[in-house]
Amino acid sequence: MQGPITNEQFSLLRRQLHWHQACQCWYPPVLRFLRCLCPTRFVKGLCRVQGSAVWFLGLVVNLHSDHILRNLRKPGETGYKIPRGGLFEYVTAANFFGETVEWIGFAIACWSLPSAAFALFTFFILLARGKHHHRWYLEKFEDYPKTRKILIPFIY
Repeated sequence: MQGPITNEQFSLLRRQLHWHQACQCWYPPVLRFLRCLCPTRFVKGLCRVQGSAVWFLGLVVNLHSDHILRNLRKPGETGYKIPRGGLFEYVTAANFFGETVEWIGFAIACWSLPSAAFALFTFFILLARGKHHHRWYLEKFEDYPKTRKILIPFIY
């Protein structure tokens, strides 16, 4: 005869209770901190509008950069070329910069810890990829612009 719940159900319930308890310990203080930064509905609405504008700016940069990358070679051409135009005049990874700006805008619009964490992790992952691309371009092309930054125009 089986009890009121199975072992699997008990294990799942136990995990959920532990998770709930863990969230009660650290998540509410973080939420209170975020509420202090963005306390009113009006300000939250501004966060959403500003975040959406930043997201749209990142989308435009990303789409333009991808367009430049897709059109580097003419039909039938092979080999690698240096991207030119748009933000590629300032950074090696203009498409990564656009994507990072998109996720930062998303984080501002959502104003939540998970979206901020996602934007931060995306930044670090794309920064590492941008460094790799930058190093590759410098090794592959002697005439690669030495003043180009990796991901953030004029800074890094």
